[in-house]
Amino acid sequence: MALTSLTFTFGDTTGSLIGGAVFLVLSVGIGVGVFGAARRLFAMGSLDLEQPPSNIPIVLGIGMGIGVFVMFFQSSLSGFRSVELQEDRLTLHYDFPPQDFVYPAMHIIKIEKVPAFKGQWRLMMEDIEGAHYYSALARRHDVEQAWTVLHPLIEGAPSPELPTS
Repeated sequence: MALTSLTFTFGDTTGSLIGGAVFLVLSVGIGVGVFGAARRLFAMGSLDLEQPPSNIPIVLGIGMGIGVFVMFFQSSLSGFRSVELQEDRLTLHYDFPPQDFVYPAMHIIKIEKVPAFKGQWRLMMEDIEGAHYYSALARRHDVEQAWTVLHPLIEGAPSPELPTS
């Protein structure tokens, strides 16, 4: 049976966009809160500085906002949104930032199912150089389905019946 193209999708793009917007608003709110608190502390002179630098509250606020957003992003929004197998190559499609990476299928040497948190899973791929590529958070069923088909094709195990849908 000639395999022409298979695509597996992980997570929900709309949900990710909404989650990203919520995380961004929350991060900005935290950054503004830190800025306001730091500015008030410096203005009251409670930090025992003779002449407080005026840019420290701004740096603290921006740093905290960016730090919180990066934490949220790495825990929930990172990873490839879909993987496409075409003949002898794999294409990983990312949403954040929007980009695609194409790899020869023979460069991927390992595929695993990895539990994440709150019932979510990730598909992890490892290439011949030891680099790891993780999917976006997805339901266990979606990760299992992709692993069941891709694992035998990549790692050379006996292939199960391919899905018809």
